[in-house]
Amino acid sequence: MSVAELIKVKKISSKEYKKLPRLSLNYGTTATKFGNCLTAFRGDALCYLTFYDKEPPLDDLKKTWANAELNENPPLVSTNVTKLFNSDHSNIEIYLKGTDFEIEVWEALLKLKKGTTASYEEVAKSVGRPKAVRAVARAIAKNNVAYVVPCHRVIRKNGSVHKYASGTQRKVDMLKSEGAI
Repeated sequence: MSVAELIKVKKISSKEYKKLPRLSLNYGTTATKFGNCLTAFRGDALCYLTFYDKEPPLDDLKKTWANAELNENPPLVSTNVTKLFNSDHSNIEIYLKGTDFEIEVWEALLKLKKGTTASYEEVAKSVGRPKAVRAVARAIAKNNVAYVVPCHRVIRKNGSVHKYASGTQRKVDMLKSEGAI
């Protein structure tokens, strides 16, 4: 079963986001089996998740959700992140905020089943743009809901594990934990 069948996705285009009233997001850091992560939630809905090694990338969170009111809430974040990493992702709600193309690519990633991988080229074909491999790679790199939107499942056409915003070794660890490599 793919993640897309389990997760409730709310899409917010960049244009729509500018017109919304100011959102209130709760954020915090917590440890996971793949290292420390910075997350943000609107209620229980995941809006942002990224891994880090030294310092949480608060500037990136602020840039991604520029018009949001950010409130640090470690207990809520810890509870919600524990659910994310200890569930099959059913009954999870996420917000995808980006361009129409980015959201289209991220939705394609949600269709990748656990334990599988796809090449950048395969993802480009799945969104109907087989020549847009680089644009797809850029959209994947901008995924702001890491792990849940499984950008880590995208590898090179030759089967090698390639760059990952949170580190190549972390990507390898995720793929191994899912039985994909």
